[in-house]
Amino acid sequence: MLQYMNEDCAEYTLYEGTDILFFPNLLMADNYLKMGIIAREAGRERAATRSWKKAQDFANKSLLSEQTEWGLSLQQEILRLSGAGKN
Repeated sequence: MLQYMNEDCAEYTLYEGTDILFFPNLLMADNYLKMGIIAREAGRERAATRSWKKAQDFANKSLLSEQTEWGLSLQQEILRLSGAGKN
């Protein structure tokens, strides 16, 4: 889906008279965030870091098109988790 429509949109017109919330980048960011959490819990810190890097990239891309509370919250959580391993 991201190959054809890569921007997030709060009012994407699916067809005449029907608008939907369309956040593919935000969904990818959320998925990579969760994969990073699972990897860290499994003791795979490097895999977690890679997942959080991808999550951050998708979150940034989402926030460029739509500033949402979910996107901002996700970005803060990614930064918190990725910074926690460096302390």
